[in-house]
Amino acid sequence: MITYQQIDLVKTSFPQIFAAKGRIGRAMYAELFRRNPELEAMFTSALPRQAEMFVRALALVVRSLDKDLSAQPGVQQLVKQHRRLGITPAHFELMWQALSAALADELGARYTPELSSAWQQAFHAMTRVLMGEQTEPTV
Repeated sequence: MITYQQIDLVKTSFPQIFAAKGRIGRAMYAELFRRNPELEAMFTSALPRQAEMFVRALALVVRSLDKDLSAQPGVQQLVKQHRRLGITPAHFELMWQALSAALADELGARYTPELSSAWQQAFHAMTRVLMGEQTEPTV
C-alpha cells in the first residue's frame, strides 16, 4: 500500500515526467519489447499512440492516488480492455521493470531509491485496479 509520503513524491515528480512523456513512453515500450519481444503482438496501436495512451493512464493514476481509482472516468473501460487482451499481473510486472528503467534514464540522479519505491507502489496500485483486485482508495 502506498503511503501519503510516497503519493507526495510521485505527484511532485510527475510534472517533469509528463513533460518528457513522449520520450519516457517510447523508452518504456522499447525496453519492454527488447526484454520481451513476444509482447509486441499484444499491442495493436502504433507505438507513439500506445506510449501516449500509457502516459495518460499514468496521469490518471497520479491524480487519483488518494481516491477510489476504479471510480474514475474511463477506468472501467481500461479494465475491460486489459481483460479482453488477457493481460496478467506478470505482464504488468514486466511493464513496471521497463518503466522503471525509462524513469531512471530520464531522471538520472533524481530517481532515488525512495522515488523508485514510490513509483513502484503507484504502478502496483494501478495494476491492482486494472486487474479488478482493488476498488478502494490506495491509502
